[in-house]
Amino acid sequence: MKRLTRAQIVNGGLQFRQKKTGGFEYLPMAPTAIKLLEPLPDGPDEPIFKMPRSEGGIWTHLQIWVTRAGITKHVSFHVARHTFATMALSNTKDLYMVSKLLGHTDIKHTQIYARIIDDRKLEAVSLLPQISF
Repeated sequence: MKRLTRAQIVNGGLQFRQKKTGGFEYLPMAPTAIKLLEPLPDGPDEPIFKMPRSEGGIWTHLQIWVTRAGITKHVSFHVARHTFATMALSNTKDLYMVSKLLGHTDIKHTQIYARIIDDRKLEAVSLLPQISF
């Protein structure tokens, strides 16, 4: 987020170099996400988010956003990524697509989220009322 610039938003998505793999990625953005970024800076190399350079300063900004949104749970960038993965898998049921959206090079990394979904299914079934015979 510190380095995200206007030039990286291309055709309704983000174009960037993946930090871990070094490969170029293109990720489509939800229309709501694009609206939240408006107005975009004028210059292509201008950062979209005016944030402190320190990790502590960024953490403080994130907590302000969380509070303003009325979220009462613990939130971090990693938790947000985890939530996105779980929600995307719950709604699409497409492990391969979620793997690509997360930038995973191996689908086995994404399978962790499939296990979470399985646990949630088990939890949902266990909440059903018992039937007496």
